[in-house]
Amino acid sequence: MDLYIKLNTEKEEDLKALKSLTDKLTGESTAVIAAPWPEIPTEKDSEKEEKASDIEEKPQERTGNEDKYTIDDIRKYLIELKNAKGKEAAKAVLTEFAVSKATDLPEDRFAEVVERIAKELN
Repeated sequence: MDLYIKLNTEKEEDLKALKSLTDKLTGESTAVIAAPWPEIPTEKDSEKEEKASDIEEKPQERTGNEDKYTIDDIRKYLIELKNAKGKEAAKAVLTEFAVSKATDLPEDRFAEVVERIAKELN
């Protein structure tokens, strides 16, 4: 079994403690070598750098999704309606859209549902 541990120290006592620990873990005598640790960039590191440079260089692009409602929004509004007008009012909105639960609503109708709930709340 190969075990590599990066320890940022040059103290002899730290190296002895590490040797004792690895001996106990492996059940055999191990060699502890004090050597400089090479910095090897991983794929993930280079991907992060590329993404960071993309963010710095490109202006923020609008996707058009900023104004869309999510299922979490629908749930929040339904709870608000339930608290204001009762459980039956929230159920009535869902029934109006031919579903029995919010997760069955098609995403392309979320805006309509929000408008309907707003109308019910006013």
